[in-house]
Amino acid sequence: MAKKQLSKKDRNSSTIMNDEASRASFQEFFPITDIENGCFIDKNGKYFPIIRIGTKNLDLMSYDDKEVLAYQLEEVFSSFKTRKYQFLIIPIPYDISDWNANITNSIQNVIKDRQKTDDAILNAKSNWEKQVLTKNRQILDARLELLRQEKDWVTEKVKSGRLTTKKCYLSLDFKDAFDVKTAVRKANEIIARFSEKGVDSYLASEKELRLLLNILCNPLQTSATDIPATRMPPVYRNRSSI
Repeated sequence: MAKKQLSKKDRNSSTIMNDEASRASFQEFFPITDIENGCFIDKNGKYFPIIRIGTKNLDLMSYDDKEVLAYQLEEVFSSFKTRKYQFLIIPIPYDISDWNANITNSIQNVIKDRQKTDDAILNAKSNWEKQVLTKNRQILDARLELLRQEKDWVTEKVKSGRLTTKKCYLSLDFKDAFDVKTAVRKANEIIARFSEKGVDSYLASEKELRLLLNILCNPLQTSATDIPATRMPPVYRNRSSI
């Protein structure tokens, strides 16, 4: 296979990157040098507060509720005294161990109910009673099939990495945030605004900041296993129908 020829622009960019890499370490390229009280600190001593923003399940909201939420969030972002902010959204794998135990228990209970219904059909004293029990048996069959489909579908999605939730972080850049008190105070003002609009938020913990730093420093090497799994949501909709 023939080598792909680089354009003049690409060759120049590659040469510059290689020359810089040969003269400097990664730490010199990356501006973050420390973390403190929910903030990243860059090499100039400037503090960047990191706010974790709670997520909303839009699937459970009406169109009007979505419109109201979008308007409220727009108000919050318009009130920032800085226009410099960045989002970092991280997909988090679900921990389905509890959910799997519950649905497995539900499947076993339906199987037991089917067996009881079969016994009752054999002992039915009239055709009417037998018809009612047979109808119940069909309903149990359909429920069992739906539960098995749901279990298989969710399990496959988790294994393939396609069933995830998301953590949203907001990085703020204030002009005068060269001390931790100023940075935290300004961040808390924004957190209060989010709270007024019904959105949970808080300054990121040290553990979260270290995880974010690891992802930023090693975007290709960070494994999904490095990210704490999240429990399955209480509402989960199966697309199948009887």
